[in-house]
Amino acid sequence: MLAANAQAGSPFQGELLTTGVGAIGHSTGGYAASKLATQSSSPISALALIAPAGGSYALGFLSTFVPRPILVFEGGEDIGPYGASGDFYSAAGASKFLVNIPGANHFGYYDDVCVLADNTATISQADQQRIAKAYLVAFFRSYLLGATEEDDYLSGVRPVEQLEGFGINIQHM
Repeated sequence: MLAANAQAGSPFQGELLTTGVGAIGHSTGGYAASKLATQSSSPISALALIAPAGGSYALGFLSTFVPRPILVFEGGEDIGPYGASGDFYSAAGASKFLVNIPGANHFGYYDDVCVLADNTATISQADQQRIAKAYLVAFFRSYLLGATEEDDYLSGVRPVEQLEGFGINIQHM
């Protein structure tokens, strides 16, 4: 994408913000995004992992992402083989954020993922997506665009408006 941004005639020419590159991955895509972000040639400056799964037994590489920020989502109902969010958060160095969404499960972040195969969620898919979107926007606005007004949301000092009743817990280090 960065090469296409600089390539004459590319539909991406001059369209990408190259001063800060973010990456997002869900489930095993979170593991893949974290591996990509920690490669020595990676341009990724902020990383969001949505209910990351897989590979939690060998996450020492995440400490090499320091001091770049990592946001990890953990669903309160994300259990079984999917619930590796805590492992990813623990393995990451500062600056890191863990957003725990009570009632969320592994499959509620996207519309096209397994049609809520494990039906353990106690909040609606729409609410789970709305919560994730709010924190993703705050994270990337803060760390890619330098929007300091978002910092209170990420630190948990100020709840995101209209999300106060969900009992969202944020850990930050």
